[in-house]
Amino acid sequence: MTAPTPELRWHAIGRRKESVARVYLTPGSGKWNINGRTLGDYFPRPSLVSHIQQPFTATDTLGAFDVKGNCRGGGVTGQAGAMRLGIARALCLADDRHRKKLREQGLLTRDPRAVAPGRASGSSSLNGSRSSVVGSRCCRLQDRAEATGDREPTTENAFRRQPSRRLIPRWVPGAPGWRGR
Repeated sequence: MTAPTPELRWHAIGRRKESVARVYLTPGSGKWNINGRTLGDYFPRPSLVSHIQQPFTATDTLGAFDVKGNCRGGGVTGQAGAMRLGIARALCLADDRHRKKLREQGLLTRDPRAVAPGRASGSSSLNGSRSSVVGSRCCRLQDRAEATGDREPTTENAFRRQPSRRLIPRWVPGAPGWRGR
């Protein structure tokens, strides 16, 4: 029984934002297969195609490898960045002499930028926060009425704007909190 010959196939993973790309390189004629589609079909913008092909152009190996990629998560730009990092890492596994060229152009560095956590943006979230503020004001008025024994507030009273406590602006001399500008 003969020992099986190792298949010339290199596998690497690239990540960008929420996207993850698994890239498989095999020596070939330069065919692209990304999630079952060609490169131009999956990434229709020419800027994204050139962005993905940067590791090949930096190492002068464009058309020397067949690329099979699986992209999951995120958007189109994040998936393109994940593919680029995965291809660069796989090229380093294929030939270690490519590492210096890829490192000089910053193609082996994972981009750490991601969407910052925080309040959701968009008109729907603004409307939702407004309704929750109005609702919480209504609940506070009901709690205050129960605690003081007052009559229960009606919906007209609950949504009425409360008068401002500050009647004198801060910047008037002699007002409380005035800092002498």
